[in-house]
Amino acid sequence: MISKKRLPFFDILRIFCIAIIVYAHFNFWYLPTIDGINPNILLFWNRIGFFNYPLNLAAFAVMGMFFVSGAVLEYNYKAIHNCIEYKGFILKRFFRLYPIYWFSLLVSGIILIVFSSVYPLPSDLMIAQAIFGIGYNNLNWIGWFIGAIFSLYLLFPFLSEAFRKYPYISLIACAMIELTYHAVTPESFITRSVPLWNLCEFGLGIFCIQTGFYPKIDSTSIILSKIADFSFYVFLFHIIILQFTNDLHYLFYSFSLFALLDILSNPLFGYIITLCIIVIVSFIAMLIDKRMQKIISNRLQIIFH
Repeated sequence: MISKKRLPFFDILRIFCIAIIVYAHFNFWYLPTIDGINPNILLFWNRIGFFNYPLNLAAFAVMGMFFVSGAVLEYNYKAIHNCIEYKGFILKRFFRLYPIYWFSLLVSGIILIVFSSVYPLPSDLMIAQAIFGIGYNNLNWIGWFIGAIFSLYLLFPFLSEAFRKYPYISLIACAMIELTYHAVTPESFITRSVPLWNLCEFGLGIFCIQTGFYPKIDSTSIILSKIADFSFYVFLFHIIILQFTNDLHYLFYSFSLFALLDILSNPLFGYIITLCIIVIVSFIAMLIDKRMQKIISNRLQIIFH
């Protein structure tokens, strides 16, 4: 991987996309109704679309995540020329994604046991579908994104080379393949885990970097890059906290903590408290992941040297 100056545009886009996704998952309706029209439904939960593409901000934000991933990979990685380089690339991407995802499953399982006194089903932890983020699992259903993005990582060297030789033809081909897949395949967590579902967005990111077709923002803000990196952990862990919000209500009720229950039940204060919990959990996860990545990096250096 090449160490390069960050591209602020893609950091900003990643932060914005994750903020939209988190807001949509909260199911809180803070935008006021105007003339009987609820903008929350139009902007975030509208299911009207074409070729299984919902026309809402949340869906566009997910597409934006794949676009950013393709662009950042193309920007940071040089061409891969042989099997050894390909193996090294895949191993690095695998260990960048999956340890922290597996940790999120562990955290979710612990919360489930402590708050709900319910033990996770074997299917949530043991089978390959949950472990590799293929389809839906109860512990962290953001896992589908992990499976989908890693499957695109597997294709990245070939896509990058194709775009380098035939940029416009490759972009059109990716669009046609994705549209065809959407047209013949119903939307589900399983189908969304397949790389064809977001092939065009990922390829568009590669295309934009190779052609230089993206906004150039003159900024070297370390804070911006740190927030962008941190936003990934918010994206991965926020759904775990939201899944167990009702259990937190029950816990406060069981211990007669009615004052805390009233605060949490208030839409605005509940939103703020839950968001604070998400930030704290995500920050702890980031620190743990950085430690894991340092250990993994040292191991991989030993293997490849």
